[in-house]
Amino acid sequence: IMMGPKSIVGLAGALIVVLVTLSSVYIIPETHRGVLLRFGELIETDISAGLHFKVPVIDQVREFDIRLLTTDLPSRQYLTIEKKPLDVDSYIAWKIRNVDHEKKENT
Repeated sequence: IMMGPKSIVGLAGALIVVLVTLSSVYIIPETHRGVLLRFGELIETDISAGLHFKVPVIDQVREFDIRLLTTDLPSRQYLTIEKKPLDVDSYIAWKIRNVDHEKKENT
C-alpha cells in the first residue's frame, strides 16, 4: 500500500491529537487527593478522586496519599541504669488531613 504525502501528514496529525488528548486526562485514585499547578502556581486544591482534565504541558497535578502512613525507624539499643540492654523499636505515623492551601498575598 502506497501512502501519499497527504496521508502521512493526516496520520501524523491524528497521532498528535491522540497524544494531546491522552496527556490532558488524569485520574486521582480513591486513596489520594490532588492539587493543580499552572506554571508552578497553585490553581486548584483538594481535587477529589475521579477522572479530571488539565491543559497539557502547562498544568501539573500533584497527588497526596490521604491514608494513615507509617515509617519505621531503625532499632536502637540503650543501656538501662542497671546496665541491661534495652532494644527500642519505633515508628512514625502521619496522615494528611487537608491538601487545601491558603494563598497569601504580598502586602
